[in-house]
Amino acid sequence: MEFVKERLKGDFAEVQTRVVTPKVKIPLDYRLLKKHEQWGVYDVIIDGVSLTKNYRGQFSRIIKSSSFDGLLDKLRFKTDLAASS
Repeated sequence: MEFVKERLKGDFAEVQTRVVTPKVKIPLDYRLLKKHEQWGVYDVIIDGVSLTKNYRGQFSRIIKSSSFDGLLDKLRFKTDLAASS
């Protein structure tokens, strides 16, 4: 793991790192929010892809094609499936 740089703006921060292997360097950035004097990660960006945006897009499609309850049903099913394996 390599530390690249950090940016701080008020209660928001971004820490840029790279996962380094003998063959490749993969950018891995963390977006953080300070709440109650504690920093917490709210997004991870892997090789330019935001996990938050990715999930937001997936959830939006499910809600549009089904409903919010349909989204909750899918999430509960996947959670139950993961817990049972």
